[in-house]
Amino acid sequence: MQGLSAGMPFSSIGLVSDGVRLNSILVSPNSGIKTIKDLKGKTVALAKGTTSHVFLVKVLAKNGLKEKDLKIVNLPLPEAHSAFQGGKVDAWATIVYIPEDRVVYIGDFIIWTFPNVGNPNKVLRYAREWYETLDRVLSWQPRIIAPGHGPSLTEPEIIHKALRDTSDALRFLEEQTVIHINKGSSEETAILNIRLPEHLEQSPFLRQVCGPREFVIRGIYRRYTGWYNGNPTHLAPAPQEQVRQAVLDLIGDEDKILAKAGDLQAKGELQLALHIVDLLIGDSGKSDEAYTLKANLLLELADRSQNLFYHNYYKGSAKQLIQR
Repeated sequence: MQGLSAGMPFSSIGLVSDGVRLNSILVSPNSGIKTIKDLKGKTVALAKGTTSHVFLVKVLAKNGLKEKDLKIVNLPLPEAHSAFQGGKVDAWATIVYIPEDRVVYIGDFIIWTFPNVGNPNKVLRYAREWYETLDRVLSWQPRIIAPGHGPSLTEPEIIHKALRDTSDALRFLEEQTVIHINKGSSEETAILNIRLPEHLEQSPFLRQVCGPREFVIRGIYRRYTGWYNGNPTHLAPAPQEQVRQAVLDLIGDEDKILAKAGDLQAKGELQLALHIVDLLIGDSGKSDEAYTLKANLLLELADRSQNLFYHNYYKGSAKQLIQR
């Protein structure tokens, strides 16, 4: 909080530290509010439905409080700022923004790579609220953007491009994915058919080395449709091991399966080869050879991938197979 160290007239008593470091709860230094628990019974301004609202709910829960324990006042940013400055509210849950300096401490909403929405290891993140927040920041015409990762943005053209490209990419994916959902398309169909416009694909702020396009699409599907993929076979599925064994019994030739997986590997069809070799991962006479082949396939995929998630998942899983 560089504003605090510069003597700005507020104190921060809450700060997201689990990835989204955009929001804080601001209070007056003379308010007597020192901790989150001190907010009980106080009047707090925020814009409902935004990341600031989500942030407040999270920090309240961590401190044994609920929204009903506070007096929430739903105010858009300009009105909330005036209310806070005028002492009409006790606290303000908001993005960290210093209007006088036009500096935005934007946290992980800009990370110099594709936005990390749909992260497979984290709770759901919302694409629409993400790009709406970026649009809000863009409307302020900030002079400096201080992100949670990477260098600050200080050139007007760079600031505009970073905010505009990231917002446009998420808006495009949200809108196109919702179209597919409303048509009844499967998640797989949406991922295969939705492609970013070329200028966004080439944006220096959207390199897909972290959260790639398909993660965002999966996250949007999960948000609006839940975990059910539309196939009733998967609603209450049989154990995977039973399915694998039934298919294996039907084929009846483990050598043929292993040979097919090896053939696909030679052709460079590594993902399809993984699906085939998985038929032998378990209680089969060829399991040792299958584990070795799968580890090699994963290592090849890791070498091919420029995305950190894919690379690390593939390499880490291969290591586990080798060391089993």
